[in-house]
Amino acid sequence: MTAQPTVSGRCSLLPLAWALLAGLWASDGVDALMQPWCSVIDTALVGWNISSSRTATHKLCHLSCLDTPGCQSANYWYPKKECELNSVSHLNVSSRHLVEKAGSVYTFTQQNIGCNFQSTAASCHDDEPKAPCADNMRDPEWRLVFKGVAGTGVKLHDMWTTMNWTSSYEASGHRRDNCLYQAWRNGQLNVRRVKLSLSNSMEVRAELIFNGAGSDIKSWFTQTRLISSPWDDLKSAPFTGGSGQFFSVDGHIEEDRRFYINNNYGGCGVDKGWLLVTESASLVHCPWETETEAHPYPIILYSTTNQKVTWNDLRSNAGPVVRADSLTIHIDTE
Repeated sequence: MTAQPTVSGRCSLLPLAWALLAGLWASDGVDALMQPWCSVIDTALVGWNISSSRTATHKLCHLSCLDTPGCQSANYWYPKKECELNSVSHLNVSSRHLVEKAGSVYTFTQQNIGCNFQSTAASCHDDEPKAPCADNMRDPEWRLVFKGVAGTGVKLHDMWTTMNWTSSYEASGHRRDNCLYQAWRNGQLNVRRVKLSLSNSMEVRAELIFNGAGSDIKSWFTQTRLISSPWDDLKSAPFTGGSGQFFSVDGHIEEDRRFYINNNYGGCGVDKGWLLVTESASLVHCPWETETEAHPYPIILYSTTNQKVTWNDLRSNAGPVVRADSLTIHIDTE
């Protein structure tokens, strides 16, 4: 069955597929009373991903979104069978977020309005410095600014700090909302709080929240701005410039350890900390941060306990140090 929904703006050239899937859902063992739903082929909503997982079909990806609180749309990357869940849909952000992406099928949950691909939100224009990123004002409390994915060969620190973002990054799952990013970088955004999250393929595993008032894209990530974290000993830990003491986005530059929260150095077997992103093999690097075929750079490591850990415990494969699949940065603005 084919429908002709009203499409405008940049969606006008996108191929649309309107599917009546009651019989198909029944054949998959899913409730046959499932409502009809819309798909947009070779299209994705970028900048609002909250989680990702693998599903066999885009129908199951759509179901996963319906079953997940806070999910309003999904991108299904059929070459990789990867399902990305989004916190918003194209209906409540500007149309610039719905882009042509080969290999992705986009679906959304608000099907009662039919296959309407017209955004209801205002656009964000570079010539409106007094109200930057107005297209996001209808969206949830936490707005995604950045998502960096482990193991892709692209450095998270470089993607976060560079002025120039290229769409090629997004093919590996990386995301950056340049409207929010540039406004924050240029001092046009009143950021109240910043949230850094570490996730595996299924869920968020750790969150750190910082005071973002008066911050820029680097200065928010400090101990003095820390509001909460999973680690009870972090707020009181000394960061006075001693050997191996780091709490910054830049981290230990010579060792290419970024987003680095570390307590001390004493040799590879006893180095201790809470979080790091190791981006490459430096001249002096430890066995626990060396890439493997299963875990190429960048590698995101963190403590799963309520305190700092010895990084070398990663090598036991059952210790308190684990690898995260992704790192995200959200902001809460006035």
